[in-house]
Amino acid sequence: MTTRSDLRRIPHPPTKTESCLRIAPALLSEIAWNEIRRKWVGNVSHRPERTMKDPIISWSTTYEELLSNHEPFPERIPLPEMVDFLVDIWQDEGLFD
Repeated sequence: MTTRSDLRRIPHPPTKTESCLRIAPALLSEIAWNEIRRKWVGNVSHRPERTMKDPIISWSTTYEELLSNHEPFPERIPLPEMVDFLVDIWQDEGLFD
């Protein structure tokens, strides 16, 4: 014989309210994350388009030349440029396919 307490232990599909209560924290977290990101990144639509600059690292620079000096670089090297430089070096050395 099934009792009322047995019925409470039987899993049931979540109600709309229960589903919303599970989803709500995720939605609130996403909204908060987007607001924080917007403050950090700023309004992308108001940014001027980037102009292409000459690379900071010369095409003839070697890995040893770049890293043997302990002096700071005269200007910041953009990450995409450094990644391209390293990938080229690694490909030449057979370390990156």
